[in-house]
Amino acid sequence: MKLNKETIRDPEVIDIEGATMLVPAGWKRQGGFVWTPDLSAQASLVTSVSDPQTGASVQTFPAKRFNWMTQPSMNSMPPGSNYMGSIVMPPPQEPRHCLQVAYMDGPLQHLRMAQFMGGSPLQQASAELGRNFPHVSAYLTRLRFAYNMGGGMWEEDVYLTSAFTHPNGFLVQWYTGAWSARAPAGTLDEMTPLLASIMLSTRNTLDWSSVLDYMQMEFLQNITKQQTGITPQMPFMNPMQSKMYQEQRRGMIYAMTQTPGVVWNQRKDEIRNKHRSAWESRQHAAERERIALIKDLGGLETYASPFDSSNLQLPSDYAGYWASKQGEVVMTKDAASDPNTVEAGKWQRMKPYSASSSPPSESSSSSSSHTDSAYMSM
Repeated sequence: MKLNKETIRDPEVIDIEGATMLVPAGWKRQGGFVWTPDLSAQASLVTSVSDPQTGASVQTFPAKRFNWMTQPSMNSMPPGSNYMGSIVMPPPQEPRHCLQVAYMDGPLQHLRMAQFMGGSPLQQASAELGRNFPHVSAYLTRLRFAYNMGGGMWEEDVYLTSAFTHPNGFLVQWYTGAWSARAPAGTLDEMTPLLASIMLSTRNTLDWSSVLDYMQMEFLQNITKQQTGITPQMPFMNPMQSKMYQEQRRGMIYAMTQTPGVVWNQRKDEIRNKHRSAWESRQHAAERERIALIKDLGGLETYASPFDSSNLQLPSDYAGYWASKQGEVVMTKDAASDPNTVEAGKWQRMKPYSASSSPPSESSSSSSSHTDSAYMSM
């Protein structure tokens, strides 16, 4: 099997290279970056990769941020309102409810009538998230659904990340991120290692991550400037007043905020240099998260690139693993098979990653201006 390295560009940032991911030969990738300038998350990678032959696919969903006043007298905005770039919503009590609130009215609405087959916590991945983000309680859960679509039965696993700030007496903030893997019923378990390897191959670039960092900080600064009168003691507003208030605030914030393309065009060197250290720290943290997740999932192993210090999580049921300088990967069932017989000199053998030889940095990503992880910000 051959995996091609695809580049995902962002037209909102003058078409810079925003991310890369591995796509099996013959499969189709769709989607891209989605910017939401009225929300504090600002942007997410929303993409899918599917097999035209079987219909198997993986898909990412936007990261979301929520907040909720814990004192009833402070809740002056109805659920669903936009308060300082976060969605007003009480925190869910369990993962399935969290999924319903965050995604079942949108990209996962087909699961509303699906049969829920059960959920399981991914404990090692959750523990690594907790180490990387000690200021929140973080969880990664796999939820399985079964449903009929197009006359056939399907199974879908949703990998839901949820993180909650520790209550401070009046406010709880919580965050979600998700991706899913789908296959014809009875084949999902067998296909999970390949589907997960596609998702875990996603890497956001330094340039795009730097623009996102900058836009998030600018959004926070601008919305703080408009915070006059927005306090926990603010009187209750009826829904019509709340809607008018939100529209007025969004208009003021839009007027103060530059577009990401203008920002990058004018200040790329400054932004890149300023955010390089945080981006590198997050890459190390995300690699530890990926290694933890494949321990929970099974059927995958981490392989080191023969060309640089990067690693990839790949299905473990192949005998040979080869990589090219272009980032392509070939996996063979026959250990003696060598792709260089067809493309001489192009391929070098990949070896299993050894933690003792080049361990990921232990530097924490908790200082990041946004909740970025291998599970939440793809």
